[in-house]
Amino acid sequence: MARLIPEFSFAEIAQQHGSHAEAVTYEALRSLPGDYTVLYSVAWLEKRSSGPPLAGEADFVVLHPDYGLAVLEVKGGALEVGGGSGTWFARLPNGQLETVMSPVSQAIRAKEYLRRKLTSLPGWGPLQVTMAHGIVLPDTTTKIPNLGPDAPPEIVLYRREMESLPQRISSLFCYWAGDEPPVPLGADNIQRVVVALAPTIKIEVSLGATILDHERRFAELTQQQYGLLRFISGRPRALIRGGAGTGKTVLAFEKARQLAEQGFDTLLVCYNRPLADELERRSSALNTPFHAWTFHRLCVEIVQEAGLDVPDMAAPHPREFYDITLPEMLVDALERMPGRRFDAIVVDEAQDFAPDWWPALELALQERENGVLYAFMDDHQNIYSRELELPAGMEQFPLDENLRNTQAIHEEALKHYPGDRFVSKGPAGQPVEYLLAETESALHREVSRTLHRLVNKQGVHAEDIVILSGCSAPKSIFGARTTVGAFLLEHSPIPTHGRVCHESVHRFKGLERPIVVLVEFSENVRAGLIYVALTRAKSHVVVVGSRAMLEQFKRNEPQSAPV
Repeated sequence: MARLIPEFSFAEIAQQHGSHAEAVTYEALRSLPGDYTVLYSVAWLEKRSSGPPLAGEADFVVLHPDYGLAVLEVKGGALEVGGGSGTWFARLPNGQLETVMSPVSQAIRAKEYLRRKLTSLPGWGPLQVTMAHGIVLPDTTTKIPNLGPDAPPEIVLYRREMESLPQRISSLFCYWAGDEPPVPLGADNIQRVVVALAPTIKIEVSLGATILDHERRFAELTQQQYGLLRFISGRPRALIRGGAGTGKTVLAFEKARQLAEQGFDTLLVCYNRPLADELERRSSALNTPFHAWTFHRLCVEIVQEAGLDVPDMAAPHPREFYDITLPEMLVDALERMPGRRFDAIVVDEAQDFAPDWWPALELALQERENGVLYAFMDDHQNIYSRELELPAGMEQFPLDENLRNTQAIHEEALKHYPGDRFVSKGPAGQPVEYLLAETESALHREVSRTLHRLVNKQGVHAEDIVILSGCSAPKSIFGARTTVGAFLLEHSPIPTHGRVCHESVHRFKGLERPIVVLVEFSENVRAGLIYVALTRAKSHVVVVGSRAMLEQFKRNEPQSAPV
């Protein structure tokens, strides 16, 4: 059998992609010999010298080491081709005709994109390989004598021919090779094509000894996530919604990386500075880095470039300054510099963005209405109580599987989650621990004991632990400390070897650690903040606090109203 990427069942293709014809073709291509590799639903965005990016998709890309590369475009249902015009029509159930894109034109367009894409790969240069294209009509058994001059019988595959598909695909390559034998692609180049068109996305693993098994489980994105990233590749604007742990930040970073590698001047923007610092650190290690800024850093950078006066950002300012004044200054600066724009913008933690920020972000795009804009968000992590007013044209896609937290953490967090329930694919994990500490001295003692147990008895690395306070650092009893018991504290979210991190939940939002110790939450804490706090941990949570605080966290009924 051929190697198919990604691996789907007939039902999954028919349901998720809504195409019975593609499902039939997918199953038929599975019967090809084992030296074939078939990529399904290869989507892309291609930057152009002017105008919006070019979106496209190839239904199937067939690779063979000896024959070359072929693009197959599938058209199902009842079809008609306009005499002399080459226009294709689909016949609707009511008998009316609806114009559809010519599958031949789609296949040619996809083949030419692939030629440009592969030629641009390091070390390839002009392609010396047979590149074929064909169309598949899986709902048609009778051969049609004349589909037009651009669709000779040699490049058209019908349902009955799928029973002898290996011979039919081989003859397709020979047709495009002409009088000469097909120019081989080679096994090594097949893998290069797979990496270029259908890369495997991995998450860096931690070295935590006792949580290593969990980290391995969290290290690869699920096929659903991978499929979503590929699916939105052909859409210039998309909103991806998902609960905590569904991989939004991973996907946002990967989307920004892919856009940058494709030549787009890309900005990955978020609200939280520690998250932006972490994303910028990871971006700087890439071969093609992109900008990873907070929204307010974007404002300051552009305003400074425009030569406008920037207020002292270290000085205290009212919320109106950050929500309204600074975005207005960004708009003014962009209008003064019409050439200072980004090709693509990816927004992470979009629920944190105020309504007045979105028009400024759109203005920062080369193509304001049609520019590439992706947003990733969780409505129920809206701890700043922002109203959500997204730009027009944002197609919405759900993420409904938690891939970051253990099932124990996930179930505990759902008690404070007002949305529809979603599932955790992580390991079972240990129950959340609750430790009573009614006074400050008792709190310090219990946290110190917890760190000693985790590090010295259970073998957890200190840098894999974060103490998260429900209050700001200046108000925390740990905020001015350099140690807790025998353990050094680091008041920065960047992991430091041998040090336990201490941060506030607000500043740590969007980040994660294997182990989280939660302290200093008020008795009337909002459910949304508890939900965010619990889901910062991947493997285990310890909650230390007063009886009233512990009761807030142990709430037995899921929240039914937004926070």
